[in-house]
Amino acid sequence: MMLRGDRVALRPIERADLARLWELTEDLEVAVMAELGPVRPTSLAEFEARQLEREREQHRDWVWFAIEADGQVIGACDLHHIHQFTRSCELGIAIGREYWGKGFGQDACRTLVDYAFST
Repeated sequence: MMLRGDRVALRPIERADLARLWELTEDLEVAVMAELGPVRPTSLAEFEARQLEREREQHRDWVWFAIEADGQVIGACDLHHIHQFTRSCELGIAIGREYWGKGFGQDACRTLVDYAFST
């Protein structure tokens, strides 16, 4: 499944994307904005293991996408704590710092919210 916005595409995360996503989100400023708890360094192996565990668990209340712009992975976004009965959820997004302030996050969020309300 590929979701298309005006400037970005949201697609399933592939294992080949994990090193790039780790590189983008291990930046301190990105991590501070993206994490709910205290920020701590994470190794690539730990990041990959955590993501693969999420994939294996296949939570019905969580969906995660890579954010692509101009053929490059620039971040990730997700809907989590999806509650079908109340039709509510939370949205998370992490974009590499070099892509901030260019409208990619806004487009990714708009595309993700459209998906949330349509499905």
